[in-house]
Amino acid sequence: MKILLYPLSLLFCLGAYAQAINEVDEMYTSKAYAFAVEAYEKIIESGKANRTTLLNAADANYFVNNTEKAYTLYDKAFHSEGQLDSIHFFRYYQTLRGIREYKKADSLYVDRLRKSGEGLSAIYDYMREVEKFGQIESDSTLYTFALTNLDSNTQYSEFAPVIHGGHVIFSSSVPGAGKELYAWNNQPFLSLYKARVQENGSLKMEGFFLKNAGSGYHDATIAFHPGNNTVFFSSSNVKKGRLVLGSNHTNNFKLYSGELVDDRIIGKKEVFFNSNDYSIAHPFIDPSGEYLFFSSNMPGGYGMADIYYCRIYDDGSISPPTNAGPMVNSRGNDFFPHIYGGQLYFASNGHLGYGGLDLFKVKMDSIDDTGIQFTELKNLGPSINSPQDDFAIYFDPNKKNTGYVSSNRVNGKGDDDIYYFVATPPKCEKEIKGKVEDINSGLPIQDVRVTANDSLSRFVASTKTDSLGRYSLLVPCGIKGTLETFKAEYLPKSIYYSTSKESKKPLVIDFKLEKAEDRIVRDSVTGVEKIKIDPIYFEFDKWDITPQGAEELDKIMEILDYYPGMTIKIESHTDSRGSAAYNRTLSIKRAQSTRDYLYGKGLDKDRIESAHGFGESRPLIKCPYPDSCSEKEHAMNRRSDFIITKR
Repeated sequence: MKILLYPLSLLFCLGAYAQAINEVDEMYTSKAYAFAVEAYEKIIESGKANRTTLLNAADANYFVNNTEKAYTLYDKAFHSEGQLDSIHFFRYYQTLRGIREYKKADSLYVDRLRKSGEGLSAIYDYMREVEKFGQIESDSTLYTFALTNLDSNTQYSEFAPVIHGGHVIFSSSVPGAGKELYAWNNQPFLSLYKARVQENGSLKMEGFFLKNAGSGYHDATIAFHPGNNTVFFSSSNVKKGRLVLGSNHTNNFKLYSGELVDDRIIGKKEVFFNSNDYSIAHPFIDPSGEYLFFSSNMPGGYGMADIYYCRIYDDGSISPPTNAGPMVNSRGNDFFPHIYGGQLYFASNGHLGYGGLDLFKVKMDSIDDTGIQFTELKNLGPSINSPQDDFAIYFDPNKKNTGYVSSNRVNGKGDDDIYYFVATPPKCEKEIKGKVEDINSGLPIQDVRVTANDSLSRFVASTKTDSLGRYSLLVPCGIKGTLETFKAEYLPKSIYYSTSKESKKPLVIDFKLEKAEDRIVRDSVTGVEKIKIDPIYFEFDKWDITPQGAEELDKIMEILDYYPGMTIKIESHTDSRGSAAYNRTLSIKRAQSTRDYLYGKGLDKDRIESAHGFGESRPLIKCPYPDSCSEKEHAMNRRSDFIITKR
């Protein structure tokens, strides 16, 4: 599996290879690692191997997943002259974890940090990772995975399953599609295959997928848009049937998009940030269809290969890529992004794990115009991770807590195998569900993000409403917090929730949302815009904010929060009882009291241009003399207006 995202160099079929290259170092340089392993072994047995030969032999074994042999050679090179360069040291460290020598790996890594001069903070951070790793097996919050190796696996490589239309689309090196053998591992090039999903999760092979999009070399990993026929897929960089080499004389993966029609690609095109000098692969589109995730070793990342994401716009175009950041990406390789239940799952050999690639998840705490915030990195634990490569997890969106995962763990059937899994929840979970409607029209609202936070405002879970305005999410039993909504054009709303200690009936919470523009009215006479709220009534001869007034002023804050550039002026009025001078003074106090309430809620002072009182001079209901108006009519004249001066 480690071949993915690593470039191809000169490629040869098996017959031509022996004729073209006789020197083992040329095999290594051309990344023909499967052949180099055998050739280096003979040199080492002859006793003629120097330090460079040992490291090349170690690398060749490392890249074809001969972990134990790679460790032996790295260890010999390490002790022959001491320190290794950073790349070889990291591989040596990884092989130690791959043979379960965790304490030795940690000791060597801390010693490396100490000698590198990175400081105590780097050592502390690493030891904190070690402490977290030691607590994984006792972590009661982790799911327990039961894995089944599928009968459809072969002696070749099968991995990266994606569920689409009752089928699983996956990558495989089963012979048939590629032009020749891939010298890296002496297997055929990767192609996309299709299998029918059976009731028990097993797969019934149905042959090639996307025949017309094949490059003749590597065609691997695909993502399907949930709302239309758009697909993204990765292939070797090929032009007119020939491999395109980058500046370092290697061939890389490129990412393509197109429209899927009857299992054929129409309008195939490259993403605009492709390059001949780095690879882009492992695409995944989030369930909302708003974000494209992928892996790349493009410059500027945190490690060898990082996970990135792009916005997908309504017209099908995509934004420039954004690095997912250090909570996700590591000093090593971070591969195969997948989103399920508001969490990003991915494989990494840079975060502390059991060896090889391990599966991790992070919470997607917030998603807004500034990007995605990730928190709470967690290793998925020993029930799904092994000392070998475990990667490309994919949850079935139609069958809760089941799916597929890829691994080259021992006792498999081939190089990489696809496993079906059933995940058992770690503890009691409560379903919160409901519907979201427009408060005025009563119609359901689609794509409203509903987020559950706990009582300390920490993220718990997040989802989006479907076309009928329905949502459903799972939160732990026995907690309290708030549900919050977010949808462009609508004012956000927050509702308190409390879950019982037992999970029985779902907790139903419905939302009625109001468009922000529906809170703004234009005066038919003056043409000025005002924030529409119920009148703020004041008690007779008082300027204190009543509970009813506070409720309405909170609505003012909602609008001002929604429109951060909006400014207003406050105009306060009284009834006609009392002298004009007294009423003017009273109205000024009411305007200032209203203004101060908003300031107390955190509003910046420059958002209110003025707060004036007009006394009884501008009544809504004219009273020839005070006793001619009812108490209700007097109350209507005791009001405040919030006039918009700038949007």
